[in-house]
Amino acid sequence: MKNKKHILLSITGGSPAVLTETLYGIYKNNLTWPDEIQVITTQYGEKQLRLALFEKNDQDNNVIEQLCADYGIENVPCFSSDQVHIVPDANNNFVDDARSEADQEALADYIVKAVAQLCDDSNNTIHASISGGRKTMTFYLGYAMTLFARKDDMLSHVLLTDPQYEISDFYYPTPYSNRIKNYKKDKWLDTQSSDVDVVLSNIPFIRQREHLNLSMLHVFSSGIPFNSENKKITYADFSYLQNIANNPDFSDLTLDVNLLEDHELLVIKHKYNEGIIIDIDFSERKDKMAFIFYSMIARNTLNKNFAIFRPSTSKDMSDIEKQSIEKYRYQLAHLYFCEIEHYLNIDICKLDIDTVDFINDFLSIYDKRVEVFTFLNEKSRKSIKSYGIKYNFFDDRLNEISEVLERSLPQELCSFFKPYKEKSDVEHFESIGYKNCYKAGILHTNIVNNLSKLSIKISTNEEKAKANSRALLNSIFR
Repeated sequence: MKNKKHILLSITGGSPAVLTETLYGIYKNNLTWPDEIQVITTQYGEKQLRLALFEKNDQDNNVIEQLCADYGIENVPCFSSDQVHIVPDANNNFVDDARSEADQEALADYIVKAVAQLCDDSNNTIHASISGGRKTMTFYLGYAMTLFARKDDMLSHVLLTDPQYEISDFYYPTPYSNRIKNYKKDKWLDTQSSDVDVVLSNIPFIRQREHLNLSMLHVFSSGIPFNSENKKITYADFSYLQNIANNPDFSDLTLDVNLLEDHELLVIKHKYNEGIIIDIDFSERKDKMAFIFYSMIARNTLNKNFAIFRPSTSKDMSDIEKQSIEKYRYQLAHLYFCEIEHYLNIDICKLDIDTVDFINDFLSIYDKRVEVFTFLNEKSRKSIKSYGIKYNFFDDRLNEISEVLERSLPQELCSFFKPYKEKSDVEHFESIGYKNCYKAGILHTNIVNNLSKLSIKISTNEEKAKANSRALLNSIFR
């Protein structure tokens, strides 16, 4: 098995010695020695670090190389200017001293995303040090570790046993006597380890990674756009979504099923935060059937015209109940086909689903009707023609909806927008206003909970159902 690369990730500011003190603490405590060092800092911090740690001494060693030489450490961590990252401000310029709220948001986004990216790589482990830099920077580093760290990642802090050594000339306790001046330059101090020590504390923290949606984590860490405006998800967005998930208020959320041209999207909006607009993309061919099924559920939740059930059968059902189930499967198929026609912006085929001859009416126009449903595969066409919508078609669409939502939302938030099955009875549906409740075998049937707590909107372009669409439909049904 290939050994993982161990990375020391540190925040530094005006005192780059926290980095070498941390390295000494790792050595002293016999912790895993880093293969590489990554530093996040400001423009000012980068200058201090470069002048302090990269300059060579008389032995042609920089400070880190000298530490390794002093203690017989053969593996000098990879560390150069390429591993020093200066945080950008809101205008993507290097931060010297973040003061504005926009700069603080950019700083938070950069640090948290850097941790997410490192933790998204299974080939490394992270030791994060929060000993240096601005308090806000170390907070974001520590908080990012609680969000994204894995079981082998760790968080630490270092302190010196004698505050007198918190000066620019001290980098780590040496195994030999070495004189340096104190802060006031009126007294000599000895850097020898018998006079001063470094205390490295392993900071316990709660890891929340397993509670996050890993697909969304990848979207956040990789900078993949998450809506149709090519907006990349920020740390503020990520936090806001998690907070919504943890403390839901359904009245604040709007689900917009977008059937406009060239879009197969669910758009989630928040009443009090216009910046949070998430597009959930169903545009892949394999997702279209699921998208339209979802749109059908949303439309019926909005209009309460038809209670949607999982159309299963049981050996205990009477012949009359089985005939009713068969009719319901074709009623559901008609409802689904109507939604496809909404999606294609063509005239909606109107059939009376309550007549005795409904199934014959549905099948009499079936072949011509499905000619324009190009994304409905041949297997589905044959199955629906023979049986209506069976439970396996129904379950497949719900599973596909779940898969797409889980790629795009935090785990907790996902459940708010997922149709799901639960036990209920016809009285429940009638009590909330559904007009056409199927009555046969309902007590034994799982139903779909239709997102009834959400504000739902169906976006269509009625202007597109014009002469060319009507002409196409008329040629099919003439």
